[in-house]
Amino acid sequence: MEPYKINREIAPYATLGVEFAFSILMFVLLGRWLDKEFDTSNIFTISLLLFSVIGGFVRFLFKINQMSKKKNGNNSGNNSSTN
Repeated sequence: MEPYKINREIAPYATLGVEFAFSILMFVLLGRWLDKEFDTSNIFTISLLLFSVIGGFVRFLFKINQMSKKKNGNNSGNNSSTN
């Protein structure tokens, strides 16, 4: 049972890297295709690469923060103190 529990805890973090790389690859391929279609010199490829890296990084940070809160059991609505 121990290895299963460890794998279940690691899996969400392991998939983040794959999601990040896949999104960058898809946007770069789309940019290359657009550059060929409109006969431009890598403007779409570079623009979509920057867009995907920034967007992927923001999503990565958001997901890490969300998983951290879930793991620690922090709920944003339950932060009031009773004195």
